[in-house]
Amino acid sequence: MADVGTLVEAIEERSDALSTLGYKVRFDLTDGGSILVDATGSSVAVSTAEGAEADTVMKLAPTTC
Repeated sequence: MADVGTLVEAIEERSDALSTLGYKVRFDLTDGGSILVDATGSSVAVSTAEGAEADTVMKLAPTTC
């Protein structure tokens, strides 16, 4: 599995595709760490934000990343 930093970079590279989402999505990784995708503003913000408030939370196992 990729580390959290690599996953954040990959999501940032594809942020244009998420710009119309209009929600906050948090990915909780079962082996530790969280990634928050905030597409509620004029640009998409991607960060590591464990426990951050989100509209949707997805839990991912190492084999799915």
